[in-house]
Amino acid sequence: MQPDLILIPFGKNATAGTIESIPNTAGPGDGPQKATWNYGFPQVTMTPLAAGGIPPQGQDVNGVLNAISEHTVFLGGGGQYKWSAEYVAENGGYSIGDVIQADDGLNSYVSLVNTNTANFNTTPASIGVSWGLYAGRKTQTQATETVSGIAEIATTAEVTAGTDDSRTVTPLKLQQRLSAVVVAATETVSGIAEIATQAEVTTGADDARIVTPAKLRGAQATQVEAETGADNTKLMTPLRTKQLIDTLAGRLLATQVITASGTYTPTPGMKRCRVRGAGGGGGTGGSAATAAGTYTVTGGGAYGGYSEGWFTAAQIGASIAVVIGSAGTAGASTPTNGGSGGATSIGALMNIPGGGGGIAVAATPNASPALSIGGSPGAVPTGGSIVNMAGNPGDYGLGTTTGGLAVSGRGGSGPLGAGGFSTSLSVAASGSGFGAGGSGAVTPSSFAARTGAAGTAGVLIIEEFA
Repeated sequence: MQPDLILIPFGKNATAGTIESIPNTAGPGDGPQKATWNYGFPQVTMTPLAAGGIPPQGQDVNGVLNAISEHTVFLGGGGQYKWSAEYVAENGGYSIGDVIQADDGLNSYVSLVNTNTANFNTTPASIGVSWGLYAGRKTQTQATETVSGIAEIATTAEVTAGTDDSRTVTPLKLQQRLSAVVVAATETVSGIAEIATQAEVTTGADDARIVTPAKLRGAQATQVEAETGADNTKLMTPLRTKQLIDTLAGRLLATQVITASGTYTPTPGMKRCRVRGAGGGGGTGGSAATAAGTYTVTGGGAYGGYSEGWFTAAQIGASIAVVIGSAGTAGASTPTNGGSGGATSIGALMNIPGGGGGIAVAATPNASPALSIGGSPGAVPTGGSIVNMAGNPGDYGLGTTTGGLAVSGRGGSGPLGAGGFSTSLSVAASGSGFGAGGSGAVTPSSFAARTGAAGTAGVLIIEEFA
């Protein structure tokens, strides 16, 4: 059981003359009965008065009890002794096992050796050699991002500076700091922003609010924390948002429409691309001049081939050569056949032949039917993982046996272009779009020769996806 604490030293309020300090040794002016720490009460105070003894002084008794009880009160109040040069000088140092408190009062150290004279306050290198950490603040683990431990509360100045990463911030100081710096967040200014509603995320019109994983998933998110879409409190960093957006199904980066031979360089971030292409469309033959009672008709040019396929960024590389198929030339009025369209290609990945040209014919008597063959399709394209399709042939040019009425062949059409229109009286017409064949020509009776029509050039349409 703990005894009652001695709350004040013995004789703390003794009146003057009733208490004296006890010296280590007696001084020249001290009487023979003077008590000292070295010798205690001298022999004369223990000798009978009849034999010449002298009684001890009550002042010394008060002094001894006062000095001793001061330590009792100090220790009873939780006090701990600090390193003392006087103690070291008097006793030759601290003994092994002695526990001494540091001058700042935050830690205690135990002596690891006898006659220990090192002062760990001024000689920190002695800690771990002649002194060991015994108790106090340094025996507790400092808290970090991954280790539980203790940490000091940051001062207002430290919160404002924001450079200390070892102290903690109280709600009060955080609120004070935020109140002083609250600004609206922008692309270039740090600040606060509201969480966007699902409607705002869906419309994408608001550029001032922030998006949570759950709301982003509501707008097609499929990865990172938004894969489950369950969290509506965490925010997305730019890195996580990019990682997420890069995995959204169908995210189109850019579309490049290439109409001239050269080099295709992918847009940064492209992971795969869909390539659609057409070869050049065929031209048509010219129609010869006619005399009375004759007519001339020619067929249409063929559509260039069409191909479509998916390719990865690794297949494309940093860049790749492309060739765009030229348009088939118009046949001269000599008459001359129409020219075939050129092949379109993207490196060695895809090759798309052009369409054949229409055939020219000589004048035909009105009394005879005429048939002019249209341009034939080229070979089937190669390399497309979705479709490889030869172009449509040009239509035949046809003439009747009555009155010399004739209709030229229509140009071949395809996915990316429409062939030239057939005609009964006018000149040949080129198609529109890409890879289309031209229409044939018609020369009525007693009319000057006419040239054919050119096809349209090929194309590569490259849709790039993240």
